[in-house]
Amino acid sequence: MKIRAATLFLDLTGKDLEAIRRYLEDRVQSFLEALDEFRSRGVIWGRGVRVSVSHPYTDGEEVRIARIVREECEDIGVSMISGFVYDASTDDPRILEDLSSIGVYTSVKPGSPEYYGRVAEALSKISYRDPISLTRIGILLGGGGLLTPYFPLSMNVKRNEGVALALLYAKDLIDAYRSGGLIGMVESTCKILSEAEYIGRCIASRIGIDYYGLDYSLSPWMDDSVALLIEELAETTLPNPGSLHAISKINSFIREAAIRCKITSTGFCEIMLPVAEDNILKERVREGILRLRDLVALSCFCVAGVDMVVIPAEALKKILAGMMLDLSEVSRLKGKPIGLRIIPYPKVKPGDQVDLGVFGRTPVISI
Repeated sequence: MKIRAATLFLDLTGKDLEAIRRYLEDRVQSFLEALDEFRSRGVIWGRGVRVSVSHPYTDGEEVRIARIVREECEDIGVSMISGFVYDASTDDPRILEDLSSIGVYTSVKPGSPEYYGRVAEALSKISYRDPISLTRIGILLGGGGLLTPYFPLSMNVKRNEGVALALLYAKDLIDAYRSGGLIGMVESTCKILSEAEYIGRCIASRIGIDYYGLDYSLSPWMDDSVALLIEELAETTLPNPGSLHAISKINSFIREAAIRCKITSTGFCEIMLPVAEDNILKERVREGILRLRDLVALSCFCVAGVDMVVIPAEALKKILAGMMLDLSEVSRLKGKPIGLRIIPYPKVKPGDQVDLGVFGRTPVISI
């Protein structure tokens, strides 16, 4: 088990530019010092130290604030910054383009369907300039905000100071299932979640801030594959019949373990299937077995929605509105927000592979 995200939530409300700089220097430095023990033990993943801020700014001021926050945090040693929001119903689309160029992680609130075309146009412009920057933009469907350590949809909705954690533990559960079956998997989950809860509370206590909780979502990173665990339980290839049952069963067992261990939970807390972050998912897309329509259907069980999928940029306007309508309905039925992170890439076709930087080579998905 590793801490995939140790996210510090900060509140910038009411602070001028100089006060923001002083505040960030103090709080982020304290955060890093609180993490020292766990980083030295190798418990925290290499890209796991993150900062998420409140979003009290409007009328384009968030772009200037985003630049300052990123510069200050990078100087201290943290490069992953989230909490900025583009509201398609009120904001100039250039704000989203500017935020993407700065390098902060941004949530898009699409508003009602009449604004979906505006979202598609903004994403399309960014894709022709720098498609990799779209890995830092997520569309939030359903609800006003979500307190999760997962980027890009992380935002400080509490307007206070706190710490939240997320995990990498798919491999641990695969090993536990192979050696002890479902009972072994539940026992392993209890042990992992309890250890993470202890770490989160230690970090928060050392800084003197709130512990917001653990997003115990099962999420992948390349060979640490969630899809492999699903296929082991389903005894078939994702997304063949039996896959939904396996996903539901895994979610239920993890939730049971969290309740038994009295875990403080926050965020999504279910299976995630980001294509570009899971080597088995990449392979299924490459084989043509896993399609975009399958991921939309799986979002009924995969609460993160449709995540980290590459499509031809030329198809974006044609399909994005329909995807947002479908996922909004899924969010309504589930009673919780879900996300969409889609990467339109110019001049490609399904089956091609593109380089997504730290995410490696990723296949273009069939619709």
